Amino acid sequence: DGNESCKNRFECQFTSRFNRTMTAFIRFETGDKVDYANDRLGDETALHLQYDVRLWRRLFLWLEGSLERLTIPEGTVYDARVYYFRALYHFTNALYVRGIVQLYDVERDPSLYQDEVMGNERSIGTQLLLTYKLNPFTLAYLGYSDFGIEDDLTDPVTLNRTLFVKVSYAFRP
Repeated sequence: DGNESCKNRFECQFTSRFNRTMTAFIRFETGDKVDYANDRLGDETALHLQYDVRLWRRLFLWLEGSLERLTIPEGTVYDARVYYFRALYHFTNALYVRGIVQLYDVERDPSLYQDEVMGNERSIGTQLLLTYKLNPFTLAYLGYSDFGIEDDLTDPVTLNRTLFVKVSYAFRP
């Protein structure tokens, strides 16, 4: 087919900072999009939401969500959803903890793909990081992360799990 460009697109976005502690962002997109997996032009509808809030003086929260759908005349090629949550808490100026959860969820119609694909696929990742500033040039980290998947052939399973300790020092000339 050789589709090279997307000529019909509409995008609208809105950002608002309600006060010093809250921000919201919304973006809506629709129009032509190239389906690179199958070398054809499709119609995309996408929505991205983001909300940031600072609670009290020490707690920061970020929440994001993206929804995307690609369709062709024969049906829906895929529906994809991505969610991201991050929390950061400062115990002191030198000690803080950060947690992140990311979820990716996609549903495909395998009959609309040239190559074999999974119909449903989901992955989730989590991270937890404790950081301590020993001095302006030295940081110590203690962290944990894991990543898991689930699809048409696999029950939910954790693929990797990591626990680490790191010390970072900035050398000065």
